Amino acid sequence: MMTSVSMENIVPEVGTISVPNEEPPDDEPVRRKPPIIEAILNELGFSWFQVRMIVILGVAHSTDTMETIIQAILGPSLRCDWRLSADYIALLTSLVFLGSCIGAIPLGYAADVFGRRSICLLSTLVLMYLSWLCAISPTFAWIASLRFLSGLFIGGVLTSGSSLLSETMPSKFQAAGQLITNNFEALIGVLTAAIGLGCSEGGLNWRFFVFFTTAPLGLCAIFLVFFTLESPVFLYCKKQNEEAAEVLDKVAIANKKIPKTAVGDVSFLGRIREADETEDFRISKVGAKEVYFLLIRRRPWLLPLLLILNFFWGFILYGGTTILPVELAAGPRTCLQDLGKLNLTTLQPTEQTSGGAPFECCKPLRQEGYKSLLISASGGLLSLPLAYSLVALFKQKLPVAQMVAFFITGVLLFIQTFCMPSSASNILFFVTRGVAAAGNGLIGIYSSNIYQARVRSLASGLCAAAFRLGILTAPYVGQVLLQDRSTIIAIATFAGVAIIGAICSILLPKLRAPYTASSSSSYGSKRSLPSLRSLFHTPTALDPSANSSKTSRLPSNSSNPTFATPIPVNRPVDPSISLVETTYQELRKREEDARRPGNGELVIHKDFVPRNAKYEVDA
Repeated sequence: MMTSVSMENIVPEVGTISVPNEEPPDDEPVRRKPPIIEAILNELGFSWFQVRMIVILGVAHSTDTMETIIQAILGPSLRCDWRLSADYIALLTSLVFLGSCIGAIPLGYAADVFGRRSICLLSTLVLMYLSWLCAISPTFAWIASLRFLSGLFIGGVLTSGSSLLSETMPSKFQAAGQLITNNFEALIGVLTAAIGLGCSEGGLNWRFFVFFTTAPLGLCAIFLVFFTLESPVFLYCKKQNEEAAEVLDKVAIANKKIPKTAVGDVSFLGRIREADETEDFRISKVGAKEVYFLLIRRRPWLLPLLLILNFFWGFILYGGTTILPVELAAGPRTCLQDLGKLNLTTLQPTEQTSGGAPFECCKPLRQEGYKSLLISASGGLLSLPLAYSLVALFKQKLPVAQMVAFFITGVLLFIQTFCMPSSASNILFFVTRGVAAAGNGLIGIYSSNIYQARVRSLASGLCAAAFRLGILTAPYVGQVLLQDRSTIIAIATFAGVAIIGAICSILLPKLRAPYTASSSSSYGSKRSLPSLRSLFHTPTALDPSANSSKTSRLPSNSSNPTFATPIPVNRPVDPSISLVETTYQELRKREEDARRPGNGELVIHKDFVPRNAKYEVDA
């Protein structure tokens, strides 16, 4: 049987309760002890397993953007085929994203109970089936009902997929992973618009278009079954230690940290059991009281503010960068130079020529509209470099980066009120989409990292619901208001919302998670966005002095130098003392000392509770 080393070399010390003058000052950020699962993931680093998760979950996460492109193309098609007014088209779009708002919360909670991977797979399969039914819908009532049901499971895909990705990534690379995932939205958006253009050029109607857009969902479902694993953080929180260790072992094999032949002798199960015995503070169910404490009680104003900002981004991304490129290219428009002129084109199918031919604006979507939509959707590819630039410029101050993203988006949208050639307008939409997507990606990173794992999916579901509320509100401005009243008023509304979002972003607290896998001895260490070149950099050993003891834990594999020095260990014989056990032993020791003869009554130092309240133990 192989021996082990103390966890002191692996899990960094959080704090002390015995020396008052070592207490961190009040203005220092809260020092959180990294959970054992996250500490192990940090040691395993970023490699091919994480790349696989980013690609698969990136496709799943793009269902939201794919749905917005589908609605932008489907609306004009149904307007003429079924002679629908703009109000009915806006209602159809609203039903889709209303369902997404409603479904995000219960399915997010279900992901916290039944597992992230299971709910993500279920939502993907049901969404694909409902899309097939939409393709053969005979009436507006049928397609409206089916699109509403589809929205329910879109919320499930997004919330569970976001949590699954963040809980399988090392903490240092979580932000980068989410930003890279957001780029798949642009790729799938361009693919969806290209499918629509291909169906239009090939003479196929909207039913074929809806059917062909389910191909990415089918591939995503297959890859979820065969190439993904359940979240080890979820399994650990459910006290399924053996399953969590098995997942971590597979991650280590995929990342080439241990060879396959060594899994029987070396596993993370000992580490997890040790942490479970010394830190038995986890719960098997997330009750309403704990949800209230973790989500609301600590910062009662933070959750409403995040919901407002997510609402703004949904409103801007769908209305300002998806609907406007299509609607402005569909017919005549007014500009800021003609303030007194209203857009009198209602785009109703009742406006017929004397010969019975449909009015020109009632065409499903002209080639210029597809071109504008393709250019705008491809602007999302700018989100990754723009987000990195904002974070690098403002040194991890995400609220300031949010403010700048909102402000630039508002200015770019306001410029659209001026008369300009279509090529210049398309370039503006391209840049606007990139800036808005970068800002939305940053607020997603902020929302998923500000809350603990036990309520992370629920918090993501609430933010996703607010995002969908913004999306379902946008059609009434981008379609109804633009067509019935004025182009200027519609564009100015989107620009004004962006400016309000910039003002609200100032109120966000600074995101602080000042621990890393390698060190937590200083108060200033933070999670950061790593450079793209460092994604596959092999993490260094946490304790150089322990390298010799770690090397002896595995059988020799010198014939295959691609394997790095393994981190997993067996059950240690000398477990380290965690913060929870330290506080417990300190209290017992003080009780015993106080009850000894001559020591008087039971005395607990009055500074014990406030001093230890500065430390937050995450699980």
